[in-house]
Amino acid sequence: MNHLCAQCQKRLPWLLLLVTFLVYAKCLPTFFVQDDFWFLRDTLKPIPSRLMLTGGLPEYLRPIPAYWLPLINRSIWGLNPLGFHLSQMACLLGMVYAIYRIIFRQTESSIAASVAAIVYGLSKVHLYNVSWVAGGIDTTAGCFMTLTLLAIVRYEQDQGSLWPIGAACAIALLSKESAIIVIGAWAGAVAFRIVLEKLLRAPTDNDNTRPEAAKQSSSGTGWLTRHELRIALLLTCVVAAYAALRLSLVSTRPELGLDFARFKYLIKSSIIAILPVIEPFTPIHKAWILLPLAIAAGAFLLRPARKAHEAALGLLLFLSHAAIFAVSVKLPPMLALYYAHFNLIGLALLAGLCCAGLLQRCDWRWTVFPLRAAAVSLLAVYAYQSAAVVRESIATVHAAPLSNARYSLAAYQQLRSLMGDRPYRTVVFLQASEEMWWATGFGDMVLSMFPGAEARFDGKRDYHASPDIKTDDTTLVVRQVSEFDFQVVR
Repeated sequence: MNHLCAQCQKRLPWLLLLVTFLVYAKCLPTFFVQDDFWFLRDTLKPIPSRLMLTGGLPEYLRPIPAYWLPLINRSIWGLNPLGFHLSQMACLLGMVYAIYRIIFRQTESSIAASVAAIVYGLSKVHLYNVSWVAGGIDTTAGCFMTLTLLAIVRYEQDQGSLWPIGAACAIALLSKESAIIVIGAWAGAVAFRIVLEKLLRAPTDNDNTRPEAAKQSSSGTGWLTRHELRIALLLTCVVAAYAALRLSLVSTRPELGLDFARFKYLIKSSIIAILPVIEPFTPIHKAWILLPLAIAAGAFLLRPARKAHEAALGLLLFLSHAAIFAVSVKLPPMLALYYAHFNLIGLALLAGLCCAGLLQRCDWRWTVFPLRAAAVSLLAVYAYQSAAVVRESIATVHAAPLSNARYSLAAYQQLRSLMGDRPYRTVVFLQASEEMWWATGFGDMVLSMFPGAEARFDGKRDYHASPDIKTDDTTLVVRQVSEFDFQVVR
């Protein structure tokens, strides 16, 4: 019986990965939309280029998801969006696996680890990250953030080395600058541990329940364990190198202010992300703020005192990303649900620790099996409901990238048919709808999908073209006559 349980426990994370893949599988063929064409356009630029170090977004330092991944995918898959979305799916599955392993190593509970993995992996937030190539910025950064945390946990348990921590952290920072929160959250968790030990007057290195290797690694520093000191020095070097690279390559500086409404929005978005019964952008009652507070309180109070600092990591991840949005004034006034992606990582970790604490506190003789059976049943119902909501959103084309992809795919297919093999250098769109204008990424679709050609729209910002534009044999003028149809004018 024990052997069977061990085999099931070993295969459980792979089952969770399979379920996650199947839930989002229908997103994989989604056509390119909006900023995707910007990234594809940059892959046509000659190498070497400044894009190799900065990426295609001029005000950010995101070379990996904004240049290298699109370049590699285009080299392998051409203009087939399936390959691009597969790389994003791989990052999503990597995050689910890392979150499962983090909680399992901290709690040795497969149920608690499954809770964390399902809360994160089956959230409707990922409709944006998987079906939108530009959303790969968040999936790539999030993947290596969680891999950084997993490498730290492994190293602190004497089962890993330092180099995976530094490598994963560097890749996360080069994917999105917000990944800096993983360093701040870890440092805050360590500080919380130190303060907690002083308050309890029970240093963890004197706790007989800890492994002998952990006791030896924690001696000799007074405040930090030897492992924590080495990790701190390594992360300091990574941040210093990243800061030097950013200062030398990116001239813009962040504009800071304070808008507490953004902080509240990100917290509410996190709640919507884990509640499958609530639709995105639906106003929710203020009482729902008690949900993440209850999860965090459970993670702190139900865990043993010597391990309470593990919950501080999830809470700091949850709050710090919302704080970043509260102090940034360059963000759009209307935030989307997918901005809560990093908050969801912290909330999933807290949910796993809360579940583990509950199972451990109620581990009485006659309640062990009923409580675990109830936990598994509730988890199955939650997973089924979350998966059903995601699949329904995909089927009804509810998420913005899925909806906009209809317009960009229709435009691409018709243009490919209309242009044929003729050497058109300019395509002029007349009376293009706002939906088509937005979905085609400000004309970058033509630049990226038809090399050598450019797009012009009547009365559209930098792509302005007068209706009486002079045309020649290299210019194609089309008019949008219905939602998805174009007609050649001349």
